[in-house]
Amino acid sequence: MKVLHVTEALGGGVSTAILNYQALTPEMHHCVIARERVGQSTYSFPSELSVTLVPGSLAALLLSAIRMVRRGDFDILHLHSSLAGLARIIPGHRAGIVYTPHCYAFERTDVSPLARVLYKSVERGLLSIRRQCVVAVSGREAELTTELSNSSTSIVVGNVSPTDHGEYLRASSSRTAEVPAERSRVVMVGRIFPQKDPQLFADIAARLSSRFEFVWVGDGEAVLKESLVESGVRVTGWIPAEQVLDEVRASSLYLHTAAWEGAPISAAEAAAVGVSVISRDIKSMVSLGYPVAGNTAESLSMAVTHYFDCLDYRTTVQAKTQYFNRTVDVVSSRTALIDAYAFAIGASR
Repeated sequence: MKVLHVTEALGGGVSTAILNYQALTPEMHHCVIARERVGQSTYSFPSELSVTLVPGSLAALLLSAIRMVRRGDFDILHLHSSLAGLARIIPGHRAGIVYTPHCYAFERTDVSPLARVLYKSVERGLLSIRRQCVVAVSGREAELTTELSNSSTSIVVGNVSPTDHGEYLRASSSRTAEVPAERSRVVMVGRIFPQKDPQLFADIAARLSSRFEFVWVGDGEAVLKESLVESGVRVTGWIPAEQVLDEVRASSLYLHTAAWEGAPISAAEAAAVGVSVISRDIKSMVSLGYPVAGNTAESLSMAVTHYFDCLDYRTTVQAKTQYFNRTVDVVSSRTALIDAYAFAIGASR
């Protein structure tokens, strides 16, 4: 089976998700076509996963993808995120369509209510154009798909941490409820832009940086980055995936501040290597089972402090984090992905 993955941008969670799908189904032939964004070129794909980069506009990317499908006899066209999802309107091929929103655009909180209504209308229309399979990254995303179209088919494929494919997970059992003797480190991973709400992370750091070290792994918008730095946060910039994992492993707590989210692989990576996760209280993170602690700098600052000061709370957070690990595993994710591809092929015939 040949699968063509289409994404508007490489780097970050989408590229890691594509790597996961390739690792889950190594017997399939996977290719990637993308429109690369400046500053997000930290992806590292294995040699057997061919990558085609398309310069220019989104339209150029989508048309190039359809030409590749027609020319390359691909069985599956796997579209990642809302912009690549627009390729569903282009006719003239018989590939099965799989769409992974990686968090629907109408979940955004940085746009107007009218814009969210428009995004939802577009998604509803695209779901009705042709039979397809939505690979949802969380139960929340599957529920939203059903709300958009109760005749749609969605299959949840958990965002397995890439470390689950290797040896890191076996090392996580050495983690205990003890607080490290050195200055405790709180980490967040992601692009510095409104979705991840770096300003909230900065506000928490400003309150607590005298006690704890705060690290943001990633880069992005200059104004928000400056706010992080002024609040005492060490910003690493874009670094290779191996170094990202090293930063996470060296931390005591992963604090996820995103304002809206699909199923962040960075949080799954933290859980996989035994680093506890506390998240902002958003529906997707609740559906995934992560410990949550409100939506304000005050409530999250209290949770961070409580985590390090209270053994019972720390033990509870660690137990919930590891429960997430047990509910998202390689075997079940592989089975679900194969089922999604099989459904999409059948729907296209």
